[in-house]
Amino acid sequence: MTRQRLYDTDFYAWTRDQAARLREVGDSRLDVENLAEEVAGLGRTELRAADSHLTQTLISLLKAAYRLGDQPQADWLNAADLHQDQARQAYWPSMRGKLDLSDAWRTAIRQTNRDLAAQDAQRLAADTLCPFSLDDLLSKDFDVDAAFKNLKCRLNTY
Repeated sequence: MTRQRLYDTDFYAWTRDQAARLREVGDSRLDVENLAEEVAGLGRTELRAADSHLTQTLISLLKAAYRLGDQPQADWLNAADLHQDQARQAYWPSMRGKLDLSDAWRTAIRQTNRDLAAQDAQRLAADTLCPFSLDDLLSKDFDVDAAFKNLKCRLNTY
């Protein structure tokens, strides 16, 4: 695959490749180590963005399922839909092994439980399994309403 094609199809992989190549060059006229680190940092920023939006998708779905706070359920679903779209846009195929859906789910449960505790409501068990796969959450055909219904059914919040 050409470098330009990799840049266009998987920016995260491109940043890792280019950082490695910069380190190999060793041209004394360039600040190679810092330049390579900055290029690699671009990839880490993309990875954090995808991870953050996945986590926010899950938090918004959980809060919609529990109707937390003063915010209407529809607002939480709109937030979930927006974050899912942003996660999908930030995602590159080479991130698959770096994104930890289990960690995102634990964070979402922890954040939701904090709000449930403030309302004196029953909290979610920390070992509750995530009902979604990474492919579900990154799908172009993601249906926030179906995901919401699936989550409510799994958590018995009807």
